[in-house]
Amino acid sequence: MQRKDFQQLKKKVYIITEGGRRFGFGHIVRCKALYDAFKQQNAEIQMIIEGDETLLPILDTANHRFVAWHNNNPNLLALCKNSDICIIDSYHAPAELYHKIAQETKILACFDDTNRIEYPPNSVLINGILHANRTFYANQTNVNLLLGLEYQCVRTEFWNQAAKKINDNIQSILITVGGNDIRHIIPVLAETTKLIIPDAQIDIVVGASSQNIELLKKIRNPSVTLHINADAKHILSLMIKADLAISAAGQTLCELACCGVPGISVSVIDNQLAHAKAWSEEGCFTFAGEWNDCNFQRNLSLQIQGLNNPLARQNQSIKMQQLIDGNGAQRIVQHILNR
Repeated sequence: MQRKDFQQLKKKVYIITEGGRRFGFGHIVRCKALYDAFKQQNAEIQMIIEGDETLLPILDTANHRFVAWHNNNPNLLALCKNSDICIIDSYHAPAELYHKIAQETKILACFDDTNRIEYPPNSVLINGILHANRTFYANQTNVNLLLGLEYQCVRTEFWNQAAKKINDNIQSILITVGGNDIRHIIPVLAETTKLIIPDAQIDIVVGASSQNIELLKKIRNPSVTLHINADAKHILSLMIKADLAISAAGQTLCELACCGVPGISVSVIDNQLAHAKAWSEEGCFTFAGEWNDCNFQRNLSLQIQGLNNPLARQNQSIKMQQLIDGNGAQRIVQHILNR
């Protein structure tokens, strides 16, 4: 078949990933963005997820199935055998499985933030993190690298956002640490924020699987609102409203940046540390430190006080929206389809 003919046919695409109570939501968020970008190109697409029903608000109407696929599930390989494109986004799948899937599909693309394994030859390797560079992947041979924020996947709701309006005073604060507050730090974030900006409305976003929901529900403060399992449209509305965000240093930072929301990042797992520092070095999302730093609360307080200055928030917001436009998923899809 000629390459031109291949491009014109309706592609069969599988996005293979993980998420939920055991893994978090970051993979699902960026894979859903890629799903939507492929749908725009009329692809026949399905998400194959090692996960659970806590993901349903993120998945929305996406065609998906839950499959325990990590351990060389033969059904997964059978699906891939009839595919044009497979995308894998995993921190847990063994290298052997990547190579098996590469033998079954026409094009294999892989998300990788940490240079975790050696990827199959001729695969597409995607790292949409700020400061991602080729030197980091010098050991990868015969792979096609898509690196940097121009390839960062954020959900469709966050594509092409207008410039953020910066208010003189902080009236609304958004707190989110991902789907699961695994470190139980949301109460600390909320209490510290309230001490410094007592009149602000605080919106807290958590997933249904968060282990401290019952504790958070006990907050009896009329200026604090808890949002459980908010979908992308709801989260977007909260970001547009927010004058300041306090967030874990995962995928949410990229969505906040698309909306130009100035804020503070917190590293709650080891692989977030480099991401947090990269944004801070660019003058965006001042870094309060790792969740278990002995001076964490003091650092957080200092960062909140610093961003009480509207000019500091304005500078952050402008830099963010200059760095990322939210169209990374579309660029990835076009690159893959043009191979």
